[in-house]
Amino acid sequence: MIQSTNKSRIVRHKPDYLIAILAFVLTAIGLVVIYSIGSSIRFNLTNGQDQANIYFKQQVISLLIGLTGLLVASQINYKYYKKFAIPILIIGIILISLLLVEGIAQNVNGATRWLSIGPVNFQPTELFKLAIIIYLARQLSKNPDQKTQITLVSIILVFLLVTLLQRDLGSSIILILEILSIYWISGAKFREVSLIIGVLLAGTVLMIAIEPFRLRRVLTFLGESTDPSGAGYHIQQALIALGSGSITGRGLGNSIQIFGYLPEAHTDSIFAVIGEQLGLIGSLVIGSIFIFLILRSTRLINKAPDDFARFMVIGIVSWIAFQTLMNIGAMVGLVPLTGIPLPFISYGGSNLIVNLVAIGILLNISKYTKA
Repeated sequence: MIQSTNKSRIVRHKPDYLIAILAFVLTAIGLVVIYSIGSSIRFNLTNGQDQANIYFKQQVISLLIGLTGLLVASQINYKYYKKFAIPILIIGIILISLLLVEGIAQNVNGATRWLSIGPVNFQPTELFKLAIIIYLARQLSKNPDQKTQITLVSIILVFLLVTLLQRDLGSSIILILEILSIYWISGAKFREVSLIIGVLLAGTVLMIAIEPFRLRRVLTFLGESTDPSGAGYHIQQALIALGSGSITGRGLGNSIQIFGYLPEAHTDSIFAVIGEQLGLIGSLVIGSIFIFLILRSTRLINKAPDDFARFMVIGIVSWIAFQTLMNIGAMVGLVPLTGIPLPFISYGGSNLIVNLVAIGILLNISKYTKA
């Protein structure tokens, strides 16, 4: 467990630009892959009526918005988030609650994740992931003696808003792992963490059991359901994509699986496309960049100027790490499919924009790390 040391001298200095560079490299890789497959995916989805690469264009727009958010977040002193933590959380709750409004909420693959307001489509859960980190960091740094109660309230809030309202167990798992990471770093006892995890596992099993599509995914993962045209189809096609890429890959733009075989090729399954086009070598390089980004960001935990900054760092780092592990793990068959995007790389404006804003917060905190 990491303990704070307030004796170190804190002097403002240049931010850790390497964190931003690594995030930019991952984003650039995502853009290149999306560009290489976007036209083909559009062609398939429209039955040959359109092959405009709108996914690449929309991702570029999201990148520009995200870069603006990163620059702004990197300039705002991280302490201001403590003052506005509760309003930010309330905004996140309101946006998720709008998923109850018929006409603007969209249900995709059994989960109600999207809000469609005019020309704008976005996933409120992505903002909520950051909002809950800021809120929890504020509450735990302000009331350390009440950390268990604060953590439990946060977990219950996540289950109510994300698991039950959105029917999005994958995002809920990411959020709860964020919360537990901050809780552990705050000084929680192993017995307390184990008890909470036990209750959460029981709740997760219940949520899987009452939703047929979740149960099918888990049974497929456990090998109880191997129907290649049913529940096992997605993972079968992902493994085919990865296997056909071999060591060096088929080359950019030479994917076969995107032609109506691999579901969600540009979003949740983009790592499988990367494996097919760039092979094992390309996959390992991208995995290494993620590891380097996570390790580089983790350095900020011990050097954080105060507990609030420390808790925000561990929340953001655990968010990126667990989401990466769950996405890649699902594609290689190590965990059940959850519909979780790959940070910085998967197509999707909400995910990319909020990820870049989170990197901006890390950059600002890195300006005030202890000498």
